[in-house]
Amino acid sequence: MVYMLNKDMFINDIFPRLRKLVLHYPFHRPSHEHLQTVGLPSLHHLCNLHSLNIVDFLELPPHENAFPSHLTKITWKQVRVRNDFCVMNTLGWLTNLQIFKMGRQCSQVLFDLNVAAGEFPQLQVFQMRGMKVRSWRLDKSAMPHLQHLLIESCEYLNDLPEELWSLTYLAEVHALWPSQILANTLQNVNLKNGCKIIVSHAPPTGQSDQNSLTDSLSVHT
Repeated sequence: MVYMLNKDMFINDIFPRLRKLVLHYPFHRPSHEHLQTVGLPSLHHLCNLHSLNIVDFLELPPHENAFPSHLTKITWKQVRVRNDFCVMNTLGWLTNLQIFKMGRQCSQVLFDLNVAAGEFPQLQVFQMRGMKVRSWRLDKSAMPHLQHLLIESCEYLNDLPEELWSLTYLAEVHALWPSQILANTLQNVNLKNGCKIIVSHAPPTGQSDQNSLTDSLSVHT
């Protein structure tokens, strides 16, 4: 499929009603560090595409016009991060995007997550799993409709942006296996609008996930 897209083989003519696309490249190999990163070609011509699932080393295009305007969900797994991680600036201007999940970073680069004002105007669900993010900046009016946030196993992230707690529709923040600093910080957040914070820690040795320690804070208005 990636070959066909790169060769401009009119995928929209072949699959005119394509609504969900999964791109997986390359096949699993023991070492991730020495695999070549392949650029994801422009998908703008897939006018009916609503869900995009990217697995392994497909590098996203640097401009939002490369994506269909109707995209509502993006899942990006086995993320290769470089020093100039600007994917948020690219995807932030997809005006219909409601769900964005990224996780399992396969490179060792620490990066800063910057979400500028006005970006992700319709995003409701944001998930980060196993990402080496060291800081997160959220400008005012960014992600205004965010409702559910999941931060899982992001060991270098020690704080969440203060602007997050002013979001009108934020209902739940779930920190799964956070750093101890982040876990402690979340215990002292001044919650608004009935938002609930869930902090889940890894279960002790020999216990199942069902017995994991979970602390839950909630405020009802």
